[in-house]
Amino acid sequence: MNLEFKYGEFNSKVEFFTYPNGNKGIRLIDTDDFCPLTTATINPNMVLDNDCVAIKNYSENEGIVEVLVEAGILFLLISMPTFLFWLLILP
Repeated sequence: MNLEFKYGEFNSKVEFFTYPNGNKGIRLIDTDDFCPLTTATINPNMVLDNDCVAIKNYSENEGIVEVLVEAGILFLLISMPTFLFWLLILP
């Protein structure tokens, strides 16, 4: 797993966090100025398994799934009618 990688033109790293309902979240941080670049996850109105995240892969986050899969952060898609869930490889 590579926690530091290119995201567009930015040098970035993954920051894991927990939403108030216990779901895991993924945020990308710029490694040059340590500012947040984007939050890759959404927090659905359901509690996910501990090794799952819900990814927003549209609008400003389009292409984020490919970047996270290539970096080894995500590895398996679980598709549901309204969300795409990914299993998370924890560091």
